[in-house]
Amino acid sequence: MKRGITKSILGILLQHRRMSQALLTSRIQREFLSGNSVSKNLQKKISQSLRYLQSRKMVSAQKRGLTEFIKLTDSGLRHIRSLPPHIVMNKPASWTGHWYILAFDIPLVLRSRAELFRRCIKSLDFYQLQKSLWAYPYPCEQELAALAEHFSIRPYVRIIRADRVEGDIALRRAFGLSG
Repeated sequence: MKRGITKSILGILLQHRRMSQALLTSRIQREFLSGNSVSKNLQKKISQSLRYLQSRKMVSAQKRGLTEFIKLTDSGLRHIRSLPPHIVMNKPASWTGHWYILAFDIPLVLRSRAELFRRCIKSLDFYQLQKSLWAYPYPCEQELAALAEHFSIRPYVRIIRADRVEGDIALRRAFGLSG
């Protein structure tokens, strides 16, 4: 949950840039707790997340009178912009028999973007056929295009829909498919 709190803090500050700590804490509590309950454990995690973000210089705290304000720093803004968009892959009830093959050849000058893209693909449960060749059994063209656009690498990414992949037994096994 702590990672979720940290991302929530950054997300709220992305919208408002500066906010009192009390208001920020209140918004996060509403996001993570149902009803009007207050959790001391959640309070502690929010404080820990804020200290972590301050130590990484992603947010800064400024005191004005009795009120402490939390502000998103340029470093925090860069960090948020480097994160991939939240993507959920839809899995239909049945498999159509098509494979969606992702191929990319990203120039070395964009190596860091390529590595972030590769990590995202892996986290979305794609099956790696080769270093820059991945497979998925369900439609995913729009999601992959959005991800490639996010990292500004769309011209280097190809998505192929294939009816057959030679030796796809390992693929079927990896995705729990029969047929």
